[in-house]
Amino acid sequence: ASLCRGSRDGLERVRRREACAALLHLPDDGVGTAAGSFNVAAVQDTMTGEDVVLLNWCWRQQGLMVARDNPYRIGSLQDLFARRRRTRPRIGRRAMGAGSRELFDRLVAALAAGGTAASSLNIVRDDLESEDDAALAVRLGYVDAVFGAQSAAQSHGLGFVPVMRERVDLLVNRRSYFEAPLQTLLAFCRTPAFAAHAKALGGYDL
Repeated sequence: ASLCRGSRDGLERVRRREACAALLHLPDDGVGTAAGSFNVAAVQDTMTGEDVVLLNWCWRQQGLMVARDNPYRIGSLQDLFARRRRTRPRIGRRAMGAGSRELFDRLVAALAAGGTAASSLNIVRDDLESEDDAALAVRLGYVDAVFGAQSAAQSHGLGFVPVMRERVDLLVNRRSYFEAPLQTLLAFCRTPAFAAHAKALGGYDL
């Protein structure tokens, strides 16, 4: 059984022993620079004294999901602040606790600190629970851009503007690692079928 409620939710569920594992992509301080990393700080802060381990799952391409014709000609995060025909693009964000939301907020904050962001974002949706919800919001015309995974954009036939690669890790209770359910999952992840599916989704480096 699986539940998709964002990285922070998964981290808390492993801490409370409600889940045996969680996929995490939580940016550490410095992400966007050579010193940046993912997941280590969050696990150290939350799981002190717990018998857990991080397994590298994949690297994933993150960026801006936009309409297929990209009417605002968005080519970078900076373009989210620009006006076209006296309007600014309508921006959606993942819900609080999602790794994509945390990474987006950190990157935008870095632009603001560097003086690159000339104005505030035109955020009209702030509660998108999943990558599919985010992609659908663009496809149905509720928003013009959402920060998320290339795979979600590709699956929904959207345009995609790459921004950066992120590390995705599997946080595992060490005892659960040796039990049948996780061993079955990990065995499947070493199969050609799994590799082919990841390639078809796009943006994944296993």
